[in-house]
Parts: sequence; structure tokens; C-alpha cells
Amino acid sequence: MPTTYIDAVDEINKVFWDAWSASSGLVGYVPEVYWQFIEKSQKPDSTKFWCRFSVKHIYEKQRTISSCETENGKTMFESSGLVVVSIYGPKSKSNVDTGMRYLATVARNAFRDKGSKGDVWFKNTRIHEVVPEDLYYKINVLSDFSYTLIGG
Repeated sequence: MPTTYIDAVDEINKVFWDAWSASSGLVGYVPEVYWQFIEKSQKPDSTKFWCRFSVKHIYEKQRTISSCETENGKTMFESSGLVVVSIYGPKSKSNVDTGMRYLATVARNAFRDKGSKGDVWFKNTRIHEVVPEDLYYKINVLSDFSYTLIGG
């Protein structure tokens, strides 16, 4: 079903937040999320898990020339991109590997094997271990998405 850019981003954020906000089980708290375009004055607590969430639109192709099935006279587009959830775990924790893998699984499962979540389709969801930073270990969870957009 066609959607708008704003609705699609809101839906992607909600799909993630619904899973993440229920993730306190193993680590004992819901790790803080640093959302795209929302700046915080404080830095993350270096003794806790946290994540950075972003939606990156990569490609938009035109699917119809001047009309579509649902709204005559409007052009239909297919928008696609990548969701990136960067999870950080403190090097100071003894069980950081277990916590990191647990949180990565929570983030992956938010998007994996669900097909469509409303107007947005998710596919190729995967976990990608990356080089650690000074204070944190890091895992990225990546998920391709697409949705249909009518008009501009």
C-alpha cells in the first residue's frame, strides 16, 4: 500500500522501538537509543550498552509514468534503503559478548522474517561484527527496506 516518506520512516522507527523497548531481559535495562537527527548534550554512559539508529534512503525508482492503480494521474515510485542499528557494548563489562549478541539478535529479529510491516518491506537482515572503538565493542545490524510512494 502506498505511503509517504515521513510515514515510512515513522513506521521503520516504530518496528525497531517495539522490539528494542522490550529488550531489557538479559542486560537488565532498555539500552539508550541515539536516534538519527536528534542530538543529545550528554555522551553515552561508558559502562552501559547503547545503540545508534539510522535510516538511509539509497535509491528511488519510478514505477509508473503518469498514473497508478490507486490514484489516477499520479506517478508511483519505489523507495529503498538501509536501516542501520549500531550497538555498542562497554569493554569494561565481563559479559559484554553475551549482551552484545543478545541485543544484536533483538534488533535483527525486529526486521527479520517479517516481510511487510504495514507499508514497509524488510529483507536481507543481518548481523555484522565490526572493529571495536576505544571504549566499546560494536555490532551493526543491517536491514534492507522498500516501500511504494505515490507522487513526490
